[in-house]
Amino acid sequence: MPAWLVFDPDRLRQVLLNLVGNAIKLTLEGGVVVNLRLVTADANEALVEIAVVDTGPGIAPADQARLFRPFTRIEATLHHEGAGLDLAIAHGLCVGVGGPLTVESDGRTGTTFRARLTLPLGAPPPAVGDPVVTPVKAHAGVTIVVADDNTLVRELYLAHFISEGATGLAAADGAAAVTTVLAAQPPPMCSCSTWPCRSSTASPSPAASGPRARPDCASSARAPMAIPSTVSAPSPPVGMISS
Repeated sequence: MPAWLVFDPDRLRQVLLNLVGNAIKLTLEGGVVVNLRLVTADANEALVEIAVVDTGPGIAPADQARLFRPFTRIEATLHHEGAGLDLAIAHGLCVGVGGPLTVESDGRTGTTFRARLTLPLGAPPPAVGDPVVTPVKAHAGVTIVVADDNTLVRELYLAHFISEGATGLAAADGAAAVTTVLAAQPPPMCSCSTWPCRSSTASPSPAASGPRARPDCASSARAPMAIPSTVSAPSPPVGMISS
């Protein structure tokens, strides 16, 4: 493997989060393994392969051809929440950097996703003693609520956002996320139309016809729930994760 490669860390991170998150959701027994290997390299660039291997139920060959289409749900994933976007997004990001995303499975014993990325070779970092600019963390000073009914997936996204400087809070579903944010100080300052909520006990707010507030949240919950507007201040950035 070359010592230094040039790549977009945000795109690579999103590919890994989507592939690993998908594998965790489908793997009830066994485990998930991520492998990295060099396929080929020359004086200018390297072809690197990232393989995410799980021991889940597998994906039937008939489903594999449509797996990377947006909003596609296959039989193995129907009992999980999600909109069917994570693999489509990962596929698009891989194609954008000159490499395919492929799937291998016999439909019975696990699945392997392989992302092949063509990456330019990079120069070594500055020598010791040279001034080094400390990168600014993308989510520094932001509080983000991650809502997902899968504990491992919640922890995966929380770890990502915290590593980017955010304060991370966890919730088991959309209703719990709303409760968490509305209880936070200072209150959220957002405006939107709806917010996803899986709770069967939650009902739309009477304020659904007017402006509403939305917190900084990442949620894989799906059923819509309106959140009444409580403030009129400008909206902060809102992070959304669909899987």
